[in-house]
Amino acid sequence: MSERGSLGPTGQHELLGELAEVVRASAPDDFEVAAVEYLCGGRCVKLRVGGEDSTGQPVGWEPPGEVGGLCWRRRAGK
Repeated sequence: MSERGSLGPTGQHELLGELAEVVRASAPDDFEVAAVEYLCGGRCVKLRVGGEDSTGQPVGWEPPGEVGGLCWRRRAGK
């Protein structure tokens, strides 16, 4: 089992801010709400993204690879 990193609360907060900026910059212009779900169990990793437009209708998009990398860093604490 791999050892978790030493990313403290401040580092986690900064990493979440960076993730939010990447999501905001890559999401379609008509997004009102964006959601990212990162699931990881052993070697199985799932990244699901989606959101809603201003009318509440679901809208999907393909996030840049950086989103998955930032989620992994947060989970690993690095």
